Amino acid sequence: MLEPLDLGVLRDFATALLIGALVGVEREKRKAEEDNPGIAGLRTFILVALIGAVAGYLAQTAGLVWLLPVTVLAVAGQILAGYMVMARKRPDSLGLTTELAAVAVCLLGAMAMFGHRDLAIGLGVVTAGAGPQAAPARARRQDRLGRRLCRRPPADRDLHHPAAAAGRPARPLGP
Repeated sequence: MLEPLDLGVLRDFATALLIGALVGVEREKRKAEEDNPGIAGLRTFILVALIGAVAGYLAQTAGLVWLLPVTVLAVAGQILAGYMVMARKRPDSLGLTTELAAVAVCLLGAMAMFGHRDLAIGLGVVTAGAGPQAAPARARRQDRLGRRLCRRPPADRDLHHPAAAAGRPARPLGP
């Protein structure tokens, strides 16, 4: 016998799907701008959100609490596998923003099912705007700074910071 349709559950599923669509559209836009195929786009993010929502729903209604962490680990494993394939194909375009966003979308889908829709929506918006596309010039400057700091030898790096250089003698000590 069929149970009556619970509109609250339907609303929670729709919220999860819309979060996945929001992040997926943003990632699609980013892939088109960079000419980077990436590992996930609109459909993938919608499916990841749906997977998280179904796991959250079953954890809550059927008492399968183990299903949610297993699902998140499975999604993370799939995303990691996709990342490894892309890293071999295009080692110059390594980044984890899309991969971490996919895991976050899975968790946000589950979060919507646990009755935290407003928080899930807010965090979905933050997730969609978390990548370098939010401020491309700033992200490029940060990337350049990071590369420079990693290339510079540690002793040279210390001399650029006054607090680190203050404890050093002006001239070498010794005979």
